[in-house]
Amino acid sequence: MFHQLPPDFSIGGNRALRCASEKLGALRTNLVRFGALRTNLVRFGALRTNLVRFGALRTNLVRFGQIWCAYRTNLVRFGQIWCASVRLSDKFGQIWCGSDKFGALRRNLVRLSEKLGALIGETWCASVRLSDKFGALRTHVVLCPSSNPVILGWMNLCATPVQQQQRQQRQPPVIKIKNQGAKHLFWELQFFLQRWCGPCRSLLGSGTQVYSTGSAVDAIKNLGADHVINYKEQSLMDALKGKNFDVVYDTIGGYDHWEIAQASLKNGGTFVTVAGDGPVVKDMKTITHLVEAGKVKPVLDERRFKLTTESLLDMIQVIEPKTANDGGVIIQHVRAFVFDDNDQEKESGGGADCHKQAKGHWIVDSDIANPMSVYEQYRASRTSWGIDAMGSIIVEVELSNGMVGVGISIGGDAACYIVEKHLSRFVKGQDPSNVELIWDQCWRATMNYGRKGIAVQALSALDLAIWDALGHLRGLPVYKLLGGKTKERMPVYATTARPDYAKEMGFHGAKFPLPYGPANGQEGMRKNIELVKKWRDAVGPDYPLMIDCYMSLTVPYTIELARRCEPYNVKWIEEMLPPDEYQGYAQLKQSIISTMLTTGEHEYTRWGFRQLLENKCCDVLQPDITWCGGMTEARRIVALASAYDIPVIPHGSSVYSYHLQICFPSCPMAEFLVMSPRADKIVSYFGKLFKDEPLPENGYVALSDDKPGFGVTLNREELSLKRPYPTD
Repeated sequence: MFHQLPPDFSIGGNRALRCASEKLGALRTNLVRFGALRTNLVRFGALRTNLVRFGALRTNLVRFGQIWCAYRTNLVRFGQIWCASVRLSDKFGQIWCGSDKFGALRRNLVRLSEKLGALIGETWCASVRLSDKFGALRTHVVLCPSSNPVILGWMNLCATPVQQQQRQQRQPPVIKIKNQGAKHLFWELQFFLQRWCGPCRSLLGSGTQVYSTGSAVDAIKNLGADHVINYKEQSLMDALKGKNFDVVYDTIGGYDHWEIAQASLKNGGTFVTVAGDGPVVKDMKTITHLVEAGKVKPVLDERRFKLTTESLLDMIQVIEPKTANDGGVIIQHVRAFVFDDNDQEKESGGGADCHKQAKGHWIVDSDIANPMSVYEQYRASRTSWGIDAMGSIIVEVELSNGMVGVGISIGGDAACYIVEKHLSRFVKGQDPSNVELIWDQCWRATMNYGRKGIAVQALSALDLAIWDALGHLRGLPVYKLLGGKTKERMPVYATTARPDYAKEMGFHGAKFPLPYGPANGQEGMRKNIELVKKWRDAVGPDYPLMIDCYMSLTVPYTIELARRCEPYNVKWIEEMLPPDEYQGYAQLKQSIISTMLTTGEHEYTRWGFRQLLENKCCDVLQPDITWCGGMTEARRIVALASAYDIPVIPHGSSVYSYHLQICFPSCPMAEFLVMSPRADKIVSYFGKLFKDEPLPENGYVALSDDKPGFGVTLNREELSLKRPYPTD
């Protein structure tokens, strides 16, 4: 603001003031322009900054372009490397396949050397200990006359009477010579014995008697044999008369050759025959008879072999029996049977399948809650939905000494197929005491389609048969193989439709089936409680009563059932939920304290039972020994449960469970299913399947000390069994 003008302010002063104001206006205009300029400069600065950034962006684009070019180049190089790696992997795959074949060849050479070393007794393989086990070596080599396949019989490595007896029980090793032309074979045989099996030369020079044709005498003498008998003018029968050989080789010819085989093998040898271009089989009936009787082992080979040094492995095949036990006894046959027809199985009492019963039997045709009860059309009878559809499987395991073990389960034809077509390969030739090895191999081999259900049931029957055979071999009951008794007899409770009858028979408790499930609503619940009250009144206040729910309930229904049963002192409620409802069982265990909860009848192997134990699902485990994996697995389940202080009371299983339970303190009592149609008398659990199944007396069951295996005998006289899938 301007100061006040002086009093003498004049026009000239006014003019000067106007000029000053114009200058001031111009100055203001300039200031405005300067502000605009400043603004432009700011904008220019921003523009410059943007240009700098653009330059940086351009630089980055250039760099990115370089990186992209490099990346693209690397991609090209990577593609080249990839192609090279593919080619290399192809070559490596070919090399790997070749190495596999080379490895297989090397393994064959190693096995051949080991087995030939075992045959010679010494020096071929450092691991061979036969010379330590046996004394003097007595060897007979037989070369039988033929213009085609030449016969070589050899090896008896026993000296003492005990060793002789063991030798008779063992399957002898076999060397099979394939040839086309005796002269060439003799040369190759000489080369083989001298170069590959040097110790055999000394054997041949230590008093060995060699029987040969005249044309082979010189070749045999060159091997160092002291005694060469030329029977060119004799018949083969005359030459071998009175002599016994462990292995006899012969061409397939007339009946006299088979007589020779029988005469030469009477001390337990093996007869192997090779058919070439020469003689033809003339008496197939004789051959078949001897094969079926286990007297001969025919090897028919129509192929030609060029016998050169390089084809030595093709010419010679060593057949060595699998390692056996001290007695030389191995598992020789595995057979799986079913009943010949459905009606016969029912008439015989069901066999291994307790639900395979005639119409009107309490276990199939009374009101029993089950998983199919949710469908009205399947409530009246459990056979309507096929509870008995699978049927029994009976497995026989025969040892090389003729002893037979029997095991059973359910699974019918399908289980027979699994046993014979799949599992038998892990059993035949094994020492029967190798139960752990056999079980583990069968389990692993069926893992892709098994783990539960029919595959494990088939394995259970097989496992029980092996235990039974082992007991017969050792002359001991199975419970002694497991560790012996912890109690002289076992208390038994009854599963029945008539608890009042069970009490009269002396059983230590009774379990009855629950008739109704959730699908029957509140009316069904009311009838269930009325039945509980009825049986409590019938047997008195303290007699143990249990309820079997057969996988038919839900968690809320079970909780309500347990609450309503509280006044009636129910000992346990069994298998309320489907088997895989582990969380549901755990919830029930936390919610119900008025009664015990039990389950496990339809659980399989230790892995399934571990789920029940770890989740605290129940108070008692109830594996079925004929379903859960057999004796080998059942003893593991008992051991596992004992670590949780959970008792094991197996479902059914009869004699198979008795031998387990009597060995363990954590198995306090046994179950017996009353299988008479009206539940009014004690009959065999397995019907007519066995002649001598042990039965409860006055509420107890006892096992014999002098019956080997499981102590039961298959009732072949009264049963008609068939073998759906024979493999031998």
